[in-house]
Amino acid sequence: MKKLFILALILVFSTSLAFADDSFQEELQKLAEDNARGYIFPAPTAFGSAINSGLFHTAKTHAPFLGFDISFKMMLAMVPDEDMTFDFALPSDPISIPGYNFSLSMADIYDNEAPTLFGEFKDGLTIDPVLLAQVIEDSIGSPFTEEQAQQLIDNNPGLFPIIPLPPGYDIKGLPLMIPQVSFGLPMKSEVMLRFFPKTEISEDMGEFGFFGIGLKHSISQYIPLFPVSVSAQFAYQSINFGDIITSNHTAFNIIASKGLVLFTPYVGLGFESSSFEVDYTYYNPNIPNDPGTPIKFDIDGENNFHMRFGVNFKLLLIGINAEYAMGKYDVVTVGAYITFF
Repeated sequence: MKKLFILALILVFSTSLAFADDSFQEELQKLAEDNARGYIFPAPTAFGSAINSGLFHTAKTHAPFLGFDISFKMMLAMVPDEDMTFDFALPSDPISIPGYNFSLSMADIYDNEAPTLFGEFKDGLTIDPVLLAQVIEDSIGSPFTEEQAQQLIDNNPGLFPIIPLPPGYDIKGLPLMIPQVSFGLPMKSEVMLRFFPKTEISEDMGEFGFFGIGLKHSISQYIPLFPVSVSAQFAYQSINFGDIITSNHTAFNIIASKGLVLFTPYVGLGFESSSFEVDYTYYNPNIPNDPGTPIKFDIDGENNFHMRFGVNFKLLLIGINAEYAMGKYDVVTVGAYITFF
């Protein structure tokens, strides 16, 4: 029940990844740095776009000390098609071509398009007969057809091995669900908190936990008779996923809203940054009893800007909101909350 509750609450890397045959950590440890970077490069942008959403549902601030709200925000960051694949760095081992006195590089004759973490599953990288025919033709200086290349491949099955790949989990959108509380402070300010303690999801996936804090301050209070509420907000959030990834996210938002009886439309302009710190040990599958090579690197997200449009509906102490954000990754957010003052 504990694991099911956590997976239902957070949905990190989606349930597709959580229930995969091999753990994410094990798959990453099979990759050298260049391919590890390519495999997870969309993750900082996807996570940053999602977790930096739902930080507000109005520009108004709560009354100091007594005012608060408790909410659950659900986000879905859409992953674009161009971030579903990356160019896999192939081994440099040369391949000797039977009947010819030259060798070819794998990079010259293999189809190296591999799925990222979010892409579709692919069995492995295979040789491209069109590339093979072209390279051999260039090397021998006479015509060499695709049919001849395919025959060469069929007659030498052990010469052109399938290169194994980390699995793509076919995730078109990254979902998150985050609990959030906000409290009113003096000077028309408000503090926002997000928190989930480090908890072991499974033995393979390790621990997951996150922390976030934000501060919102009213700008319109300084402009007499201004017809809309305007605030500025800054937020910092951090996620730990397993033993190998820590991510940090910041957001600065300018928010405007206008209360219309039960409805409050709002807009927000956000400037963001996201980064992943990756730290793991690479075990070369081609070296028996490899002691491992420490790998450590950072990846920055591309979610630098978002424009948000939303509407908030409140009846007495209960409210819901819906929001759409446009940026590098578009994000849909819905939330439900209980509020007081």
